[in-house]
Amino acid sequence: MVTLNIFAFFFPFFFAYLWHQTNLQKCKSISCSKYQLHITVIFDVIGTPTREAIAKIADEKAQRHLLNLPYKPRTDFSQKFPGTSPEGIDLLNGLLEFDFEKRLTVDEALAHPFLKRVRDLEAEVSNQNEPHKLKKKT
Repeated sequence: MVTLNIFAFFFPFFFAYLWHQTNLQKCKSISCSKYQLHITVIFDVIGTPTREAIAKIADEKAQRHLLNLPYKPRTDFSQKFPGTSPEGIDLLNGLLEFDFEKRLTVDEALAHPFLKRVRDLEAEVSNQNEPHKLKKKT
């Protein structure tokens, strides 16, 4: 049976918000940027990226910054969310992957076994043509 309660799914984001709120004052006192704070929150969950993943980033300044960050291990979601199905953990790991070449695409995520029971292909609308363009306000 596939199980993943809504709290378990949104916990990483809720955790990041709480971490951000509790560390905002500390960040102000040591004058770090919002960017640095957000990166810290993200890496507390997904772990610091590998050298291979960092090498794929085009911006050399960003590469240098990431290479200088202290190592943080990736959260083991199966321990963080006990009782969550292996399929749910696999989907979460695939979506929260730093390396864009390894991260699940939208189509891969939608086709993931975890969503098989709730996905209704007949109800989906797909645009295989040009991306939708927003109209300018007149």
